[in-house]
Amino acid sequence: MSATSSGSTWQRQNSDQNARTSVQDLAGMFQVELGEQANGNGITFARRRIQTNRTLYRAGDIFDAIFVVRFGFLKAVAINESGIEHVLAFPMTGNLLGLDGLASGVHHSELTALDESEVVVLPVAQLAAMCCRCPALEILMFRLLGCELSERNEMLLSIGTLTADARVARFLLRLGMRHKALGYSEQCFTLRMTREDIGKHLGLKLETVSRSLSSLQADRLLHVERREIRIVDRTAMTLLAHGGVKPDRRSGGFEAPGQQRREIAITA
Repeated sequence: MSATSSGSTWQRQNSDQNARTSVQDLAGMFQVELGEQANGNGITFARRRIQTNRTLYRAGDIFDAIFVVRFGFLKAVAINESGIEHVLAFPMTGNLLGLDGLASGVHHSELTALDESEVVVLPVAQLAAMCCRCPALEILMFRLLGCELSERNEMLLSIGTLTADARVARFLLRLGMRHKALGYSEQCFTLRMTREDIGKHLGLKLETVSRSLSSLQADRLLHVERREIRIVDRTAMTLLAHGGVKPDRRSGGFEAPGQQRREIAITA
């Protein structure tokens, strides 16, 4: 199955403005077994389609719903007081969106579709009552919140402890794992985001991202063709992504994390 697809044929054929998603459908998206509580008491949720480059919400919008990505690929961005943009995440199928509005009642980030996408709309005003009616929904919501917190912690760990090459390697490995979970190739996939977006997500400059990709390709850990990625040596990539040394196959030795080298940049 091609990794260039943002949603399966079944998902797209069964998506329209009037379609709704049940609690059972949500649980199935996350492969969560709810047992006898899974009937959902007839509760269903609306879906919303987002065309490429369109926004789901912007900073300052009223927080009135939490969203679950049904299919597609999106980008969450926050801008600080100095006007500096930071990419918070690249949500895919199964990710929970809109939690930034829980504290103040308004969103503090912008969510844009990088590809045609669809979300399930969980209205905040009715969500608590729905969870009381359906314990399975409450269990599912806690699972989703736990997954989001885990991903945030993973991102903080990466930025705080790893070199540029290791951050890029870890990002690509995790992206491959997310594709695999959706039934696509873990080794070969297309980057929906730009290298500048990757840099803003990992706390790196555009030039640093390009140098890291060049370095990983020169050491034969991966192959890059514009936005097409093929992971060649997953074992070495994983070692690097966890703070280990990277094999320097150009000189026959090993490069310790942080060692500086001049690289030939790959064409963006």
